[in-house]
Amino acid sequence: MHRVNAPILPWRPKSAPTTVTQALFRAEAKVEGQWPQWLSGTLMRTAPAIFELGKWRAHHWFDGLGMMFSFTISPQKVVFAQRLLDSYVSRAAQEGAVDVSSFGSPNQRGFFKRLFEPIPRTTDNTNVNVLKVGADWVAYTETQHQLQVVEDSLATKGEVRFEDELPHRVTMTAHPHWDPARDQVVNVGVSLGPEVTVSAFDYPTSSPKRRVFGRYTSRELAYMHSFALTPEDAIVIAHPWMLKPLKLLWSNRGFGEHFDWRPERGSKVLVFDRSGNAAAPAVFETETLYVFHCANAFRDGEDRVVDVLSYPDTSIIDTLKVSSLQAQIIPVKPALKRVRIKPRGRATVETLMAEASELPAISYRAFNGKKYRCLYGSTISSDGEDVVKVDLDSGVKKSFGESGYVFGEPVVVARPGGTEEDDGVVLTVGCNGSRSQLAVLDARTLEPLSRAYVELPIPLGFHGSFVSA
Repeated sequence: MHRVNAPILPWRPKSAPTTVTQALFRAEAKVEGQWPQWLSGTLMRTAPAIFELGKWRAHHWFDGLGMMFSFTISPQKVVFAQRLLDSYVSRAAQEGAVDVSSFGSPNQRGFFKRLFEPIPRTTDNTNVNVLKVGADWVAYTETQHQLQVVEDSLATKGEVRFEDELPHRVTMTAHPHWDPARDQVVNVGVSLGPEVTVSAFDYPTSSPKRRVFGRYTSRELAYMHSFALTPEDAIVIAHPWMLKPLKLLWSNRGFGEHFDWRPERGSKVLVFDRSGNAAAPAVFETETLYVFHCANAFRDGEDRVVDVLSYPDTSIIDTLKVSSLQAQIIPVKPALKRVRIKPRGRATVETLMAEASELPAISYRAFNGKKYRCLYGSTISSDGEDVVKVDLDSGVKKSFGESGYVFGEPVVVARPGGTEEDDGVVLTVGCNGSRSQLAVLDARTLEPLSRAYVELPIPLGFHGSFVSA
């Protein structure tokens, strides 16, 4: 694949040539500062990297052709690697026409293909998230497709094949949870038909056989990007951005363009009991919320508490279109809200911060599903305060950034043997348009401890994870 002009950071007014290709690129990073000796392992991430190729164009940030990249960390050195994600969509884009459905870009199906295939196939451009599941790295997007990725070569190993009775075209979130106590993956999926069916399921990391523990049906689909998990429950915010499945018939528009915003309906909170057997969830009404990410959830006495990053409406969807992001730098600062679910009655909402940050992160293994204190995130603003830490007990806020760089999602890595939430480091990747760095921050203070530089632009991505060696 030849290099093409594409926005490395989508909101930059000038596009820059991407360096990602189908071939594996590997280079030793230049390390500056004091690298923690205990920090050893792999940070794996995915990102939208190419937004135009021949006659093909991505209209939305969510639709750029995905790349895989990693930083392999050892006491002696840090090695960077990157590679274009090998998917049907990337191959189709190289041939000039993508005939599958993505989030905000039209599919290039001709009249007869639309006539005989009323509902388009969905994208396998897994550019949203990547997690280690058992022995495999798995890259995710918001469809039924999940791609296995080889750590050393970043090559696509194949698609995850489930061996169960759920329909093949179950659209799963790109935000599965890993439950370390049970060594299970937990996720939520949607099946479209005469009715919309939402299934909550789990499966062991050693077996691709899903067990449905909750099921909810309705006439319309409420967009669900992520969910919260506790030892007892899977909790979904069903906000009133609604889709009637019949609108998808014969359409060549992006999937997200079929939804309608219905704020007068308010939001629903679906609480799936993890001990159930395809049981219906408890449903609670609450005020209108639009949520991409849940920060955490926990029990507070008899109440369930869910912390979310909330927007007043869906205008953020248009803000993240490529045309909008190229025009100006737009900090992403949703409100941090706490949804309290009592055993009976309506769920209440409290605003913890009017302006918070996106891409939330916590010390996941020890504190997911439990009462917590430290919340990290990124405003993606390039104003020197990209990465943010908030102490939810004291309200104290700390930040990190560097002028000219845009830093993305923070990843919290706990120090072995540590007991406090912020005993460890925060990893975050930043780019200034031509040079990139992996910054290692003290999780308590957000002061930089060390940096690993690579002399090329790494596109801003969404999510990833670190696995200790």
